[in-house]
Amino acid sequence: MSQTIRLVSKIREKEEELQLWENVISKREVEIEQLIQRKQKEVSLTDLTQTIRLVSKIREKEEELLLWEDNLNKKKQQMEAFNSRIKAKEEELLNQKNDLIEQEKKIEELFVKKQREISLIDLTQCIRMIPKIREKEEELLHRENEVENREKKLGEIKQQISILEKKKINLEDELLLQSFGFYDNKFFLENSEEYLEYLNIVRGKQKQLVREKRATEYDIISLQEGNVVQGSAQSKLQIKLAIRSFNSECDAAISKVKFNNVEVAEKKIRSSFYDINRLNKYNSFSITEEFLKLKLEELFLVYEYAEKKQEEKEEQRRINELIREERRAQKELEEELNKIKKEEQHLLNVISKLSSQISEQEMLQYQDRLEEIRDQKEQVDYRVKNTKAGYVYVISNIGCFGESVYKIGMTRRLEPMDRVRELGGASVPFHFDVHAMIFSEDAPALEASLHRAFHHRRTNANVYAMVGSRKIGETTAKSGSYTMKISKQKAGTSIVIYAKDASGNKSSSRAVKVIDKTAPPVPTVNKITSKTVTVTGKSEKGASIYIYNGSKKIGQGVVDSRGNYKVKIKAQKKGSTIKVYAQDKSGNKSKSKTTKVS
Repeated sequence: MSQTIRLVSKIREKEEELQLWENVISKREVEIEQLIQRKQKEVSLTDLTQTIRLVSKIREKEEELLLWEDNLNKKKQQMEAFNSRIKAKEEELLNQKNDLIEQEKKIEELFVKKQREISLIDLTQCIRMIPKIREKEEELLHRENEVENREKKLGEIKQQISILEKKKINLEDELLLQSFGFYDNKFFLENSEEYLEYLNIVRGKQKQLVREKRATEYDIISLQEGNVVQGSAQSKLQIKLAIRSFNSECDAAISKVKFNNVEVAEKKIRSSFYDINRLNKYNSFSITEEFLKLKLEELFLVYEYAEKKQEEKEEQRRINELIREERRAQKELEEELNKIKKEEQHLLNVISKLSSQISEQEMLQYQDRLEEIRDQKEQVDYRVKNTKAGYVYVISNIGCFGESVYKIGMTRRLEPMDRVRELGGASVPFHFDVHAMIFSEDAPALEASLHRAFHHRRTNANVYAMVGSRKIGETTAKSGSYTMKISKQKAGTSIVIYAKDASGNKSSSRAVKVIDKTAPPVPTVNKITSKTVTVTGKSEKGASIYIYNGSKKIGQGVVDSRGNYKVKIKAQKKGSTIKVYAQDKSGNKSKSKTTKVS
């Protein structure tokens, strides 16, 4: 098809070219005829030769035209041949198109026939599948019902799991709180004497159960002289051994009970109870639950008794602190009163002796000063006699107490800020912020009324000091402050402080690092002579060594990991006094070691 199109295009190009040549020849013929006519009119002898020449040229041109006509005829013949070929190709293409149309019709008829056959097959298959589909639908419905039932059961199980998880979380929280010292009291007695008295009662009940043979349950009989009697000498010894063993286990657990192992001690007692009963199962006796209950009561009472004793010690310590504060304030007031009296006497002496030598203006100044001193004397004298006069202060310390926690206290100091500065001493890592300082003639009554007014917001709590998982101190905060005795700790140790109120709420923890306040020991110094250029000795590891001759530093070095030091110096004169001291990384200086150059 593409070749035919190319042939048609070439034929058309040749026809256009032939048409152009025909136009050119016709133009040339017209020109020649015009020229002949023009030349005929101008026939002359001189132009004859030229005419002849023109005729020859015209003939030549005619011959050329003839040649061109022959070529054109040939081209026309070629064009006719091409046209015949094109027509043959067109007829061939038309026949092929007709064949394709017939094939398409046959394919369509075949397709329609196959579709009808397939639809009939599908219909028969659908008819066969209907009962199977119904069976599957019934089975699916049954399974859906099963799924719904299982989902309901699963929901119930999940609900039970959530309830159990809540219980588990509560138990875990309780265990965690107990591991941090959050123990819920079982007995709420007023003082340690009541605890001790109740503890003696519980121990008396234990002895009574043993005496009345109600500490164990047994099912042992023996025949003696034909009579049936309970137990034998051997079984009684076994019972006695079991009770002694249980008592020993309980005493060992109770003697070691602390704030963080109450639950462990309880488990040990219960475990011992079950183990002894299991081992004596074949001996037909067991320790009673009543005896176990008394032992557990003893455990809790011993722990709570120790806690109450500690609380009483803290309370007594607080009272002693108040007494010391009162004595300190009283002493300050008396010293201030004596000071004012001395100044008053001095002014009176000046006025009496120099009244004639000073001017009236100076006399008035002395008298004004005397009046001021007498007013101060009256105020201080009033404070000395009136032991209730003083200052009530409201302070806070975010670093120690946390946010929105305030301390209300009272002091009788002449300068109340001295008391606030004492509270924020070296034992407290942050200074206190003062929100109010109120003078009152009855400061204790004002403090008590404020405490009553804010009693519902009171934050007295048990305060615990921990190093890792080890408790190193415990006390009860009073009126928002506390003092706790702890064992001596290494410098750099991190101590975690937290509090727990009466409702069991735990505060956020505060970490405090132990500051090194211990000076290094006095360094040892080996013999120094007038030829010595290296001073040697021993001191605290890592400390810096300073060597002075009078006020001039002559050497400095560092103690190595073995506690030895070597410091280079210039040779010193014989008889010179050399001082050596050590200073640790925290800036603590040791006492100086003095030696003479020999």
